[in-house]
Amino acid sequence: MITFLKEHYEGILSSRYQLSEEQEAADILKEIAVNRGCLLKGKELDYEKAAAIVLDEFRNGKLGRISLEQPV
Repeated sequence: MITFLKEHYEGILSSRYQLSEEQEAADILKEIAVNRGCLLKGKELDYEKAAAIVLDEFRNGKLGRISLEQPV
C-alpha cells in the first residue's frame, strides 16, 4: 500500500504522517511506527500494527479519495 501511494498519490503520506516520501517503503513504515508509538515489549517497533494503521486509515477514507483501479 505504501509503495502504491508513493507512486500514484504523491504527497499523501507526507501530509498525513509528517514524513519524507523519498525513503523506501520499509523506512516509511518504520517512521510511521515510531510516530504513532507502535511498540512491542522491550520497546521493539510493532510493524504489523503500523501497517494496520495505514490500511485502516485507507479503508476509512482518512487518506483521502484513493482508487486502486487504474485506467488501461
